[in-house]
Amino acid sequence: MKELYKPLRGMRDILPKDAYGLDRVKRVGCEVSSRYGYRMMETPLLEDVRVFGRSLGESTDVVGKEMYNFEDKSGLEVALRPEMTAGIARAALTHGWHQRLPVRVFYGGAMFRYERPQKGRYRQFHQIGIEALGVGGSQGDSEAITVGYEVLKALGVERRVRLELNSLGSKESRRVYRERLYDWLSPRREGLSEDSRRRLESNPLRILDSKDEGDKELLVDAPGVEESWCDESKRHYDEVREHLTLLGIPYSENGKLVRGLDYYCHTIFEFVVEDWGNQGAVLAGGCYDGLTSLLGGVSLAGVGWAGGCERLLTLCEEEMGEEEEREDWGVLSLGEDAERVVRLWSEKWRGEGWRGVNIGRVTLKKGLKTASRLGLRYVVIVGSDEWERGEVLVRDMDEGTQVRRGYEDWRLWLGGEG
Repeated sequence: MKELYKPLRGMRDILPKDAYGLDRVKRVGCEVSSRYGYRMMETPLLEDVRVFGRSLGESTDVVGKEMYNFEDKSGLEVALRPEMTAGIARAALTHGWHQRLPVRVFYGGAMFRYERPQKGRYRQFHQIGIEALGVGGSQGDSEAITVGYEVLKALGVERRVRLELNSLGSKESRRVYRERLYDWLSPRREGLSEDSRRRLESNPLRILDSKDEGDKELLVDAPGVEESWCDESKRHYDEVREHLTLLGIPYSENGKLVRGLDYYCHTIFEFVVEDWGNQGAVLAGGCYDGLTSLLGGVSLAGVGWAGGCERLLTLCEEEMGEEEEREDWGVLSLGEDAERVVRLWSEKWRGEGWRGVNIGRVTLKKGLKTASRLGLRYVVIVGSDEWERGEVLVRDMDEGTQVRRGYEDWRLWLGGEG
């Protein structure tokens, strides 16, 4: 027996139903963000590996464990993009965006991370997101959170998620807190998990995000990040919270929220699904002022978020059931003469914007069976009598009813106007 090839672990074929759902998530994200002045862009799937190493942090799990990187045929080490923010920061420098700030962009596309596949998460996955460069201070942070919330509302899932909010403070506040946390954790090193002991030397803030129960218990008495805020950091965070309250966007504060990448400062946030456990984040981001300077360019204010399309689609299906794109009609011809006119009519209908499929010249019974299998709502039936009179029979597959209509008015009838 011949071997059947399967997708690699963590990869999958995206079948039409899911492809439609993922496209819907992307379209909703693009439409909502465009109201705030965000314009679509795309970065290459492959980048110089240093774009991610320098910006995300060499000690992060993404760079250290999860990135797909390899040498190309010229010997250059490249990586499949694990996220989009670093690539957009690189694009800002490539195209001189600092000369025409502010810049707001929306994106949607495939990312790659070598991690353990789990609920709604694959090694090739898709994200939508926004990035705003040159929109500094609490205004930019507040706008990003608002856009994210409005996307979730447009998808109909905002009631299932909780907005968690925290601030790492300014870069100096973050540095002070990192040192204070390291000093507090060092004498307690033996009580930490193996992963957290490793992170203690490279990035102690990441320990706050540990899912290990022993780490969580130990961290209960750890110093809070707010103890290291400077006056500017406190004012910035206060203004973000005031804006969210003004707009009626509910949130809860989580002092242990840090996010997994090194470039964050000031406001960070996650929209999480509570009953999904430790892997409940569906849309998250924060402020990353100065990220462009890590890539050798001018320092720009930056803020953004990314949402996992597969996870958002799963959440939509849990809330509203599965939704699949349906053609407007299928057309069934009963006889050779009818088939000729059906070809002419159906092309005219498509030219008018109606989507449909030709079932072909088969028996009525077989044609209706095919229409049912295809999930068609309406079947336009043309027999020898109908084509001579310029009429069609329109069958509602959901209701099981059938009416005779003239060729020119059956589409008005479907639209409720006839």
